[in-house]
Amino acid sequence: MNTCGGDLSRVRERFDTWKRESLIDRPERRMFDGKDELRELNDIVYDGPERA
Repeated sequence: MNTCGGDLSRVRERFDTWKRESLIDRPERRMFDGKDELRELNDIVYDGPERA
């Protein structure tokens, strides 16, 4: 899903800003908390989030 109106490079540009924004339903938590990077999706299907 493209939420930025651009390609993955645009998403990467916004990622650091989004990490500082609060969640709407849990304002004490941050978006993408604990995430350091973005990776482009591929066609591999994983059996769980740890392997992905």
